[in-house]
Amino acid sequence: MKLITKRLILRPVDKKDASDVVENVNNINVSKYLAVVPYPYSKKNAYSWITRKKKNNDFSFVIAQKKDNRVIGAIGLHKLDNDVKKAEIGYWLGEKHWGNHIMSEAVDAILKLGFNKLKLNRIDAKVFAENTPSAKLLLKFGFQKEGYLKQSGYSKAANKVYDDVVYALLKSEYKKFKVKQQMYPKKKAK
Repeated sequence: MKLITKRLILRPVDKKDASDVVENVNNINVSKYLAVVPYPYSKKNAYSWITRKKKNNDFSFVIAQKKDNRVIGAIGLHKLDNDVKKAEIGYWLGEKHWGNHIMSEAVDAILKLGFNKLKLNRIDAKVFAENTPSAKLLLKFGFQKEGYLKQSGYSKAANKVYDDVVYALLKSEYKKFKVKQQMYPKKKAK
């Protein structure tokens, strides 16, 4: 399955993506907020991650730029629970691509997939408390903070235990949020 946005292609990972993955993840500013990612990050680590992602039964995608199909990040819905109709969103983006609203574009596509195609009722996210850009991104899409879990997250790259903040978005809240967003679009800078 592929998801196409204005600037991005969200697609399954392939072994040929290993160099791009290493280029973007082998950065402590990226890896310190990812639970199981080591630092430094090698091509061997990338191949291991790619193999796991190809075997997983979740909805994992790399984020590739349309202009050159180069991988600059990853996003997915994980821990799917068909009884409760929920999943957990996770993502990362190479540092040189921060600040360009790329992750906003990818999150929007994943939320549409989750709520509209997969018919989920709830999408959760766990964010290390110090990762304020990620928290701001979730809030931008209408996620609500639901809880604070003291010392429950571990970053392999930073070798550090973090507090986790739990966010969630229900389908009903998402629908209201999308309508509100359309009624009050952001004003363009002059």
